[in-house]
Amino acid sequence: MSVYACAYAVEGKTQTYWLGENNLLTGESLIIQMIWDIFNNRLTSNTFYAHNLGKFDGHFLIKTLLDAGFKVKATIIKRKIKQLFL
Repeated sequence: MSVYACAYAVEGKTQTYWLGENNLLTGESLIIQMIWDIFNNRLTSNTFYAHNLGKFDGHFLIKTLLDAGFKVKATIIKRKIKQLFL
């Protein structure tokens, strides 16, 4: 399995990333681009929610962030990821 799309929405503005668009050729590149855009747009004071964070989506996200050198702290309850902090 791989990531083929990701998105975020803040104050009515949605930014979507699709595999194959804008030279984003891997699921990892989608995630990294989205995270960099969030930081570069100074959206870091916001809380972001992820669908299925406690299941496979969270594992893709954490692995990609760790591989890219981010420091990740997770809150895990009953073997499910509930929160991530970067």
